[in-house]
Amino acid sequence: MGRYSPLSILVFFVMEYFYSEVVSQGFSDYNTLTTNLFMNYEKRTRPSTAGSATAVYMIFEPSSIMSLDESEQVLYTYATLKCQWDDDTLSWDPSNYSGITNFLWPQDDVWLPDLVITNSVKDARRLGFKEMPVRVESSGAVAWFPSMILATSCDMDITYYPFDTQKCNIILSTTMSTYEEISILPKGEPISWAEYSSRQPARSNSNPV
Repeated sequence: MGRYSPLSILVFFVMEYFYSEVVSQGFSDYNTLTTNLFMNYEKRTRPSTAGSATAVYMIFEPSSIMSLDESEQVLYTYATLKCQWDDDTLSWDPSNYSGITNFLWPQDDVWLPDLVITNSVKDARRLGFKEMPVRVESSGAVAWFPSMILATSCDMDITYYPFDTQKCNIILSTTMSTYEEISILPKGEPISWAEYSSRQPARSNSNPV
């Protein structure tokens, strides 16, 4: 048998510990829990209380401004949209399931808000991907963090290029849901773009003025 490097041994023990922890909670209880929750679950039914709007809390976290194409009037950004809402049909008592307090589940199997980037220059498509997991908490809270590369339109005035300052909007909205159905609420402090503006993203301008 070949020799393990110290790093390989460390990774091996970490994985072994994780596996033992999962076993200690009981795969049978996990299977029973998810079976009970999703047996009659309907992902096309919007979670709400007495017909009220579903509150979806959001934090938009840009990771980087990739480039700014002034000739095409397009801003390229990499960002994560952190969303959370409550779904009472996905709540449970952890004491009945070996203390399990949360689990991951494919986004394609739960209700999701119908969100799109309205000013995207590419074809509108749903956020995330089929196998991307959401985290379901015993309280019924669902956390969904889709990451994406955005290409959004941005009206620019390049009269003073390259000493100009541009303001670009990233517009998020629902495709069909109304305000009476989904309430989009910001969570946390407003985004400060100061740290991103100083990174000097790549700029493309074939005809500077």
